[in-house]
Amino acid sequence: MVQGKVAEAKKTIEFIFRWNKLAADPSLDDKLQDMSDALVAEQQLEADYTWLDCFRSPRMRKYTLAQSFMWFTVLFVTYGISFSINELSGNLYLNLIIGSAAEIPVHILTVYFMHRFGRKKPLLAFYGSCGLMCIIAAGMSGNIDLETPRTAIIFTARFCLAGSYAVVFVYGSELFPTVLRNTAFGICIFCHTSGGVIAPQVILLGKVIHESVPFVIFGSCCLLSYILVLSQPETLHKKMPDTIDEVEGRNT
Repeated sequence: MVQGKVAEAKKTIEFIFRWNKLAADPSLDDKLQDMSDALVAEQQLEADYTWLDCFRSPRMRKYTLAQSFMWFTVLFVTYGISFSINELSGNLYLNLIIGSAAEIPVHILTVYFMHRFGRKKPLLAFYGSCGLMCIIAAGMSGNIDLETPRTAIIFTARFCLAGSYAVVFVYGSELFPTVLRNTAFGICIFCHTSGGVIAPQVILLGKVIHESVPFVIFGSCCLLSYILVLSQPETLHKKMPDTIDEVEGRNT
């Protein structure tokens, strides 16, 4: 449709009508043409914007910076905890299996939480809990008698982080306007990937300075993300913005 192939789209839709034994829509040609024109116009509109537009207006700048750090934190702490598993008490392979398998129910529950409580409250709970767990785990470092409880706390942090992972992508897509959504996502994904690159270096700090340092950093990032979530609006049952003006509240 974006490439103007209305005829091909019409043939596909007519086949679907015949397959489902439905009557053909007499206004199908007009509807498809209108849809194609709207998609082409939207694509041309997106081409007029650059990544700099994510920072030119106040709310867009706030959303972009906050979301970028939140996305950074998700992968940064996920990789950091994953790379630390071999240093935890218990069987390495069993720890890996438990850590991975337990993320499945977390993702399922998160879908319910997002529908029931929105995006903001679950994200606050996940980031806040993960941050506190990491700080507590850092305080327990070096104590042999607390190795088992420390392992349980780190796994709890990982589960909370899995929930954050599920929410943050949905939240970002609902905050950014249509004309800049792909561009803003590109910025967030760049920061997200950077977190995965930096995480192993932070783990090395624990061997050079003190073993508690990585989890202090991980916990601090989660708590800072918690604060940033407070600055973001709730998006549940809200219309997704199409333009920067809608984000800035100029058309409301």
